[in-house]
Amino acid sequence: MIAADKGVDGDVLFLSFDRLGSSSHPFVEPSAGNPPPAADNTPRPDWGVATFERVNRSMSAITGVPITNLTVSALYNSEQQSLPPAPQIAAFLPAHQTAIMQLATAYCGQLVDTQSLRDAFFGTGLDASITATSAAFFGTTTPNTADRNIVINALLAKAIGSNVDTSAATAARNELNALLTRVPSLSATATVSQATKAACSAVLASAAVTLQ
Repeated sequence: MIAADKGVDGDVLFLSFDRLGSSSHPFVEPSAGNPPPAADNTPRPDWGVATFERVNRSMSAITGVPITNLTVSALYNSEQQSLPPAPQIAAFLPAHQTAIMQLATAYCGQLVDTQSLRDAFFGTGLDASITATSAAFFGTTTPNTADRNIVINALLAKAIGSNVDTSAATAARNELNALLTRVPSLSATATVSQATKAACSAVLASAAVTLQ
């Protein structure tokens, strides 16, 4: 029994026989190969982000502040889950950047407040003026080359290094100059110590340190 679809004038019935009388017409099933996998054309980033332990150790290596320092170790232990857990840049969240900045601020605070570490990093040029106002020492216009370069040159050399494009180093220098220029406008009583910590934190939490 075959159901009617379009009616007797429109329905077509096809019969196929492997053998009918003395005639044979064997039907061979075509071999079904597996289709090739679809090409993955998703763009792949050239860079990843440092994971939590790499961020911590990088900041320690740059500043000279040991990871066992009570201030930074306490903060690291409390913020570890907020730092990047995986190197995929696509998984990087605003919360990760916030935690990186907090950790950078802690490292820079210990660096600037500890004279032996500060002198090893910046030289002794800040010591006599560390409590002076930022406006008096760094100036309020861009640039105040001699005094600012004590901070800027040390940060560029030790945190960014020479393995970057010169345009990137120039951009970092310009941003640090702009930051030191702006600090007095944010607080007239801001000290050299506070301005130096701000510049240090900006570099330490930047992509120059956290990308890999």
